[in-house]
Amino acid sequence: MLKTYALEVHILTSPKPKKKKMNIPINIDYSEYFPNLLGLVVTLLGLLIAASTFILQNGFTSFKFNRNMFLKHYSNLSKLLFYGFGYMIYISLTQMYFPNYSKILLIIHLVFSLIFLKSILDLYSHKGYIKTLFSNRFNPYRSKFRKYFRYIRNNGLIPNLVLLIAIFLIVVYPIWIAKIETGCYWLTEKAVFLSTVSLFIYSVYYLVSIIPEFYGYSIQELETIVESENDNDNKSEIDFDYKRELDTLKVALVKNNYQELNPLTPKSFLDGELISNLRMGNYPEAFFIINITVQDSDVFEIRNAVEEYAYDLYKGIASIPIDINSFALSIFVKVNGDKDRHLFMRLKRTELRDLLSTKFTANDFITGIENKLFDELYRDI
Repeated sequence: MLKTYALEVHILTSPKPKKKKMNIPINIDYSEYFPNLLGLVVTLLGLLIAASTFILQNGFTSFKFNRNMFLKHYSNLSKLLFYGFGYMIYISLTQMYFPNYSKILLIIHLVFSLIFLKSILDLYSHKGYIKTLFSNRFNPYRSKFRKYFRYIRNNGLIPNLVLLIAIFLIVVYPIWIAKIETGCYWLTEKAVFLSTVSLFIYSVYYLVSIIPEFYGYSIQELETIVESENDNDNKSEIDFDYKRELDTLKVALVKNNYQELNPLTPKSFLDGELISNLRMGNYPEAFFIINITVQDSDVFEIRNAVEEYAYDLYKGIASIPIDINSFALSIFVKVNGDKDRHLFMRLKRTELRDLLSTKFTANDFITGIENKLFDELYRDI
């Protein structure tokens, strides 16, 4: 009985071994790793600068339209890579010369994590926007926040899975390892190693894909160009294919739930309907002709509803990167069979950007437009 009792006491009081899930054992000489990483990163930084210079200075001449769209994509990608290389340089230097300052390492990691998350989400959101344009995907949301993440979703399962894994390995996993090893969040050598090696692999993947992806976009663009029946061999070459820019704008708006651009799907408007038509052709301006028919709504309701619609449409236009910088709305309102009443407004891109950044209601936005002319029935009310 005594022996049995002693055995039971031993079993009950023995401390349970701590579980160290996902704490991968690593045997590496960190004193050699960080100097080697620093040299590799500086070399890759030179390659990134060379690739970015090629694309931004020479490569975009191959695009016939949507240069702004592709320029924004490569700008987002370059920023992500530059931030990543900068982080690896700072963290390596800190680990080499201030190895005991784990608090500094954590601060650098947290600051970079915020920048990295914003940069990579911007990259994936814009990639999703491009994929939406060149596919049958769509984005039904008007909210800027929901539209942003819907574009990310439109990338597909595998790219988004890669995105989540990259965020976990680069941002979350190093802090998790530090917590397991030390009981606090101050970064250890192992945590810094895991963070930098994950980021290095991810950066190399994107760096080597820049040029192939660039040519892939060029081919994709050429395959989607629709030749006009009126084109001829003697037509002089122009800097921008405005017809194609307008076509891209229309496709993007329809995919963003502006279905009223299709005459077969008018938009409900007060107690009537709204149909919008974007003038197509080789014009350097996006000119919308909007027809509204209502029954018994009063002029105040109509004016407010027109302002709300115009404000929302201009926000949608501003979110689409195209090489057109003038946008006009020509709105015709017919009430209960009466004659058409005309409301007109025109904005340049710079004015549109300024108004959207300073005017946050439809009425303030419309009031701020200088180039507008409203029918006297809807004027000054």
